[in-house]
Amino acid sequence: MATELEELLGFLSSPSPPIKKAAVNILRDYTGSEDGLRSLGKYSSVAVSSLSHLLAEKKEVSEPAAEALVNLSQNHDLAKKMVEMGLVKAVMNILYSQACDIPHLLVMLLVNLTQLDAGIQSLLQVPFFT
Repeated sequence: MATELEELLGFLSSPSPPIKKAAVNILRDYTGSEDGLRSLGKYSSVAVSSLSHLLAEKKEVSEPAAEALVNLSQNHDLAKKMVEMGLVKAVMNILYSQACDIPHLLVMLLVNLTQLDAGIQSLLQVPFFT
């Protein structure tokens, strides 16, 4: 049987915008505590993947998703996993898009991810378009 946290993570991919919005807001609040971060550690791959897919959505969903990722990226192990999952490149692609509504949060996320050598190397691999 799925835990409440597993169910919550599942709602992040709901086709219903209100459900998705509610789930991402709850998850963002969850990442604001040490206990929440510890609990999410078990599901970090699913959480990071689901949250990163929400970064390109409307601001009402992308903003709390980015805030959750910023909170998660303060943990060294989770930041390392995010870099390994290609989040630096994904964030840069969203920043390059003209429709980006949350540049300040994405820059905060990049700052956290580039505290790691692997994050710096990943950033240097992103092609810059002129």
